[in-house]
Formats: sequence, C-alpha cells, structure tokens
Amino acid sequence: MHLGGHRRSLDTLVRNIADRLRVADRVVALEIPWARGDVLAAVHREGEVVGQEDGESAATIHVILDEAGRARFSDFVVAS
Repeated sequence: MHLGGHRRSLDTLVRNIADRLRVADRVVALEIPWARGDVLAAVHREGEVVGQEDGESAATIHVILDEAGRARFSDFVVAS
C-alpha cells in the first residue's frame, strides 16, 4: 500500500488551514457611513473585501488589511 499520495494531501490540507487562519487573523470589520464614499472606495482599493453588509446609514465591510491599512481606517473599526 502506497501512502505517499495521502501524505501529500494531508500536508496540503494542513498548509491550507494554516493559510486561512493567518488570513482570518487580519480580517477587520469597518462600519463606514454611506456619506463617506471616499473611504469606501479607499478600502476597496487598499484591502481585500471578503464581505459586506448594507445598513440604512452605513456599510459594514469585512476586509483584509495590513497594519498600515488598519491604522488608516482605525476610526471605522467595529470588530476584528
């Protein structure tokens, strides 16, 4: 019985899980008022948006940001 293929599959699975955990650690929730279209556009340019919930007066955007992005948009952070 050859287990090499299974071992490679397991190694790939472990790497994928580790990658997802690293990314999940960088996801930030921002609440941005609709009146701040400039900020909405900047978030879409600078980060990787992974989700958005549209509210009456604001959008809550779940975005992957680096440290500089977190600092730039810190006034809008609601959760991370």
